[in-house]
Amino acid sequence: MLKQWKRLFRADLTISKWARTGYIPNYDEYMEVGIVTGGVDVTVAFAFIGMGEAGKEAFDWIRSRPKFIQTIDLKSRLRDDVATYKVQFGMHTNHIYLFFRLYNLQNLV
Repeated sequence: MLKQWKRLFRADLTISKWARTGYIPNYDEYMEVGIVTGGVDVTVAFAFIGMGEAGKEAFDWIRSRPKFIQTIDLKSRLRDDVATYKVQFGMHTNHIYLFFRLYNLQNLV
């Protein structure tokens, strides 16, 4: 569980550093960090704890990053970015902005 928290906090610190320094990551770089900030690993770990199934096997499964967890991570990130795109547009650390920038589509926004 501690590893999931550390991973989440490191990702949040990276996003904060980008915002503070004005760094604009490329799309892949953002998605690698942005997916973690959804907190899905931590949420699933807490779900196992709440169900009374928080054994070593459950945490090993979460740490193995199965397709199920990866899919929920991606869906969570995409949903959050779509919902906050207009609000965060000035930050330029949103997968939508970076996707448009990657394919030179900024004039469509």
